[in-house]
Formats: sequence, structure tokens, C-alpha cells
Amino acid sequence: MVLKVTFTHFNDPFLNLALDEAILRRGGKDPFLRIWTNPRTVVMGINSSTFNEVNLREAEARGVAIARRFTGGGTVYHDQGNLNYTIVAKVSGRGPEVLYGYLLRGVTNALRELGASPEIRNDTDVVVNERKVSGNAGYISRDLHLLHGTVLVSSDLEELHKVLVIPPHNIRSNVDMVKYRVANLKEMLGIDMSELYPSLVKSFSELLNEEPLVTELEDEIEEAKSLADYKYRKKDFIFRRM
Repeated sequence: MVLKVTFTHFNDPFLNLALDEAILRRGGKDPFLRIWTNPRTVVMGINSSTFNEVNLREAEARGVAIARRFTGGGTVYHDQGNLNYTIVAKVSGRGPEVLYGYLLRGVTNALRELGASPEIRNDTDVVVNERKVSGNAGYISRDLHLLHGTVLVSSDLEELHKVLVIPPHNIRSNVDMVKYRVANLKEMLGIDMSELYPSLVKSFSELLNEEPLVTELEDEIEEAKSLADYKYRKKDFIFRRM
């Protein structure tokens, strides 16, 4: 087996989110790593409340897209300064401990190689110097685990704070508030995109003990286009929980 790796550059947030689902649907014996960015977009979790987590008026005024993914977790902000990753793999075990106790090491090990001292808080947040730099969410289908997340490199944090409700209105009492104190890796540690993405590839390759092989998507893109049109672009999906 190999670790299939692809870098995608679509400027369509709905296609990008649909593509993660399409990759999971078509997942096979080889693990798959996708590294990608989105245009300026608020991305809600499948159960996120728009009212509780999104400043709709500010987002619309700024021309920031509103979208929803198929995984859980809270609402995040994407732009070209935020690097996204998606890993789909067959691994032994099942449940959150596989997603966040094992696969998430692909992110923390990459950051550690670049000189950071990351730790995981709230199960899914990667924290460096008491600031959140990565939020993550996962999904399990059959025997496949999907984990995807953000890594803040040089994102527009002013806009992030404008378009998200921070902290959300429905915040849980047991949440470590570091979840809402974010920072960019470039500002803290001088880490940039050109360093981060090869480090992620190397880290996931070592974690899964598979040689990386850069590949292109074909059938997944066609399926994602259909998914985007009949699901991800639909207002009744995006605003399913006001």
C-alpha cells in the first residue's frame, strides 16, 4: 500500500467540502491525504446552529461564503492563510480515540518537526503557546476513518473574529476556553505554507508507515460536483439549524 496524496486548488467552498465526502465514499485500501485551501468561508459543523455561531450580517456584508460540512464540531473560518488537510484511512480500532488519539498525531508531529510544542485540548483542538492553531473533526464510515481540519498559518484573524460568534451563544460549561483564543503559526513561530504542507505529508506517511505517492483525483471530482449541487449549495442544508 501507499499513502495517496493530492493537492487541490478549487476556489469553490461547496465543491471543496463535497470533495471530502466523495473521497470518503470512494475510499479503498490505500490511505488518502488531501491538502487544500478554501476562499473566505464560514464553515459550520453538521449540527452547528447558525444563530449561535455565525455573525450572518457581518459575513454577508464582507462577502464571506456560508457553508456546512458533513462532520461534527464547531464553526470555523477558512481563507487562503488557513491550510486544510483531509486524511482517510483504514486503521484498527473504532471511535474518537482513533480519530483524535491516533490520526491527529499527523498534525501534531508535523508541527513538532517545525519547532512547535503542540498539545491537544478539548479532544480536537491543537494548541501551541496557549493559542489554538488547529481545529479538527471526523467521521467514521464502514471501516474507514476520515479526519479533517484547519491549520492557521497566516489567516485574517480580524475577519475571523468578525464573522464568527466567539464564544458561541451555546458554549458548554466544560470547554477549555483556549478553543476561542486563536493565533497564526507564521506570527508565533515563523512557519509558512511552504514548510507546513511537506511536513504534513511526511508526518502522515510516517504515522501510517506508507510511502507517499502524489496522485490526481478524477472520479471523486465528478461525484463531488454532483454532491455540491444537490446538497452542499442548498440553503436547506446550509441553514438546516438556524
